[in-house]
Amino acid sequence: MKKILALLHAVSKGAGTLAQKMTRAKKERTRQTVTRQRLWQLKQRALGLCEQCSCPAAEGVTLCHKHLLSKRLSARNTYREKHGTVAVYKERASTKVYKPRRGL
Repeated sequence: MKKILALLHAVSKGAGTLAQKMTRAKKERTRQTVTRQRLWQLKQRALGLCEQCSCPAAEGVTLCHKHLLSKRLSARNTYREKHGTVAVYKERASTKVYKPRRGL
């Protein structure tokens, strides 16, 4: 709370309405907590692109087909190592093919 008040005090020295001052304070707080990589990922998500490579994202997810499969396969292998399972089923959801989003 003290950090927010300090930000508001620092921002309030400039001219503008209270709403503008609050917006400036929010931007300052955002700049401190979100990295530039995360901002880039959020921008890609808003545009409907993969968060890792800028290809069109698959329907209903934030990654393209290539990165979606690699993420799911690594998650499955991690699970298998932790729980000692051996069986691999070919028709799992982690291997399904997703269509890219339309309208880009």
